[in-house]
Amino acid sequence: MNRQQLFRWFFFGALLLLLYQLLRILSPFFSPILCAVVLCLVFYPIHHRILKLLPQHHNPVAALTTAVVSLMVILPFTFFLWILFREAAVIYPALERWTEAVQELGDSAEGGPVAWLENLQKKTEFIWSLLHVDFRDVVGKSLAKLSASIAVLGKQAAKNIFILLLDFLVMIFTLFFLFRDGKDLLTRIRDLIPMEPEHKELLVQRFYETTSAVVRAAIANAAAQGFLAGVGFWIVGTHIPVALGFLAGLFSLIPFGGASLIWLPVAVYFLTQEPLWRGIFLLIWGMGVISVVDNFIKPIIIGGRARLPFLLLFFGIFGGLRVYGPLGILLGPITITLVLALIKIYREEYHHK
Repeated sequence: MNRQQLFRWFFFGALLLLLYQLLRILSPFFSPILCAVVLCLVFYPIHHRILKLLPQHHNPVAALTTAVVSLMVILPFTFFLWILFREAAVIYPALERWTEAVQELGDSAEGGPVAWLENLQKKTEFIWSLLHVDFRDVVGKSLAKLSASIAVLGKQAAKNIFILLLDFLVMIFTLFFLFRDGKDLLTRIRDLIPMEPEHKELLVQRFYETTSAVVRAAIANAAAQGFLAGVGFWIVGTHIPVALGFLAGLFSLIPFGGASLIWLPVAVYFLTQEPLWRGIFLLIWGMGVISVVDNFIKPIIIGGRARLPFLLLFFGIFGGLRVYGPLGILLGPITITLVLALIKIYREEYHHK
């Protein structure tokens, strides 16, 4: 081994070691950094238009765009947290009363705290007997676990809020510099890739198209499911259909459960009340309309803009969720898109040769 080869091995070994250490340093902030990258890709066209009007003011324009995006994120998130903590203060003592009252089902007075659960038990008694399951035991344990979870959430609220606030500040800080210096950073990264310019452009373009398609699909899906849920709540006569629809739209962004975390409990409640058609309608509307629209919007938007076959998109989303968690809904399709782009490059450059 000559001196040049030794230097090469040492250089790349040191580079890999330092890159590994850099990833370890950045790993606690991976989620907020990724969120900042996604938001920058989605809103960069707006930033670019403002920058054309003020070409010599990079810092103020980056600060303005960051502030606008921050408000678009802060307002819905703050509203959601406000509702969550306000309702938790009311729900926790109610759950404790219900847990005690469930053990005395059958003896509770008409209109008591669990009268609707007693109605549900009577209407589903045949099913529980077939399953050989004690309704009171199941509901009582579920309410006790839910009450304990809310208590733990309350105890850890200060810590969780601090972590969320720190992540949010990291995201905003990163987003500002991505708006300001993102173009130069992207150029430097592209220069480091040992590929032909047109191949680099293909990878960057596919990455951008897939990321923006996933985010737009999520926003469109949330709007559609929130609207349809609000219509369903209005039809059955709830007092706050707009608020419940808004919550259903927010919860649709959660990969597991989604909008059903809102409409399903409301449907179960209406099944214990007269007239019974409201609960049945809401179940049918939720399963046949609200939940189904997700299966049309995401494949159309993501598959169309990212040019992914439906089968690969399916495996990309659900496989990504299993491997990466909630971030997998973004990382899964991006990974498949980049793999397909590299296969295309291979076929064009090497396969024919």
